[in-house]
Amino acid sequence: MNSLSSFVLGAASSNNASGYSGIILIILMVALMYFFMIRPQQKQRKEHQEMMNELHPGDEVVTIGRMHGKIDSINKADRTVTLDCEGIYLTFDMVAIARVIKRADAPASEAPKIIKLLLVLQMLQQIALLVSLHLQRVLAMNKKTAKKSNLI
Repeated sequence: MNSLSSFVLGAASSNNASGYSGIILIILMVALMYFFMIRPQQKQRKEHQEMMNELHPGDEVVTIGRMHGKIDSINKADRTVTLDCEGIYLTFDMVAIARVIKRADAPASEAPKIIKLLLVLQMLQQIALLVSLHLQRVLAMNKKTAKKSNLI
């Protein structure tokens, strides 16, 4: 218990760069969270809205419930779409459209999105490794200062 209190007091009374490293680490984590979570979500929301605006009858789509169908009609006033699912006509809200499989005139490609996703995952893995190494160094420095304060 004594070593724990001296560790806390040593960390609190430290006036060198290790005292600021915690604040810098928190700021870094907030910035990373913005760039890797909030910003891509805003971009995805914008892309989804553009996709909704570009829907046309004849497009093949998938709903959020994984139902596949072809757009029969679009009601922009009510923001609904009527899907032809092999002869069964179902009406959905436009927000229920998850993605467009094939436009009425051209097929869509998913390969570039998967490659980008893999690159982002690799970068996140490297950042997590760097952050863990930094935390280990900070903890080692705090342990050394705690041991020095116990000797004095």
